[in-house]
Amino acid sequence: MNAGEFVAELSAAGVTMYEEDGRLRYRAPRGVMTPERLETLKAHRDDVLALLRAQEYGPAVVADPEAAHEPFPLTDVQAAYLLGRSEAFDYGGVACHGYLELALPHWGADRIEDAWNELIRRHPMLRAVVSAEGHQRVLPEVPRYHVRREDLRGTDTAGRTAALEATRAEMSHQVRPTEQWPLFDLRVTETDRALLLHVAVDLLICDYSSIRLLLAELDAICTGGRGGAPPPGPRPPPPGRGRRGAAAGRAAAPHPPARDES
Repeated sequence: MNAGEFVAELSAAGVTMYEEDGRLRYRAPRGVMTPERLETLKAHRDDVLALLRAQEYGPAVVADPEAAHEPFPLTDVQAAYLLGRSEAFDYGGVACHGYLELALPHWGADRIEDAWNELIRRHPMLRAVVSAEGHQRVLPEVPRYHVRREDLRGTDTAGRTAALEATRAEMSHQVRPTEQWPLFDLRVTETDRALLLHVAVDLLICDYSSIRLLLAELDAICTGGRGGAPPPGPRPPPPGRGRRGAAAGRAAAPHPPARDES
């Protein structure tokens, strides 16, 4: 009897098996787990755990470096975002897009630009484009990204306010062509009080958790590793972008007291 047949037999008898902290645990009606079944369960422990993991999380992800730059399907969420850009729907023609503005020390635009280009090399989805047919692709190489910059130091309040509002208006409602790189926009404004970093990202390539990660890494690069902690606030689910999609982790529901077969 293989592991699949054995698990099916136990399930039919009312046994529930699951993994907890790497250990195989079960709940069973009284008398169902006979000595023979317990011995079989111990003998097939690793196979049963592998089967339970496959049922819970799906097939294991296997690296395929040779296909790293081939087109691959969108996740369901990405597909919905892409459809929402279409004028064919009521309230369509809008990108799912995030805009952030951060006040930073006077690091200088060159340091920000160098750090962002390091992130582009590090994270494939910052090199991604999306076709109208519903596929995404990571470009093997992209040109250096140049951060647009504006120096408002010494500018009076009215002039500074007008310039910043113009930047915000231009960046906060972008609908970028998805087949053209990049699907983000970074700009720097120098003011007397701080360096303002403007970040616009299309959520086709980067979700909220990923943006937090990018900003933490940007800080770490710019400060020589002295920073890097994500900004405070609630932590959303893990990112769901990347090659072949991402298997969303599901939080295991709490189980009542159970037997341990580890």
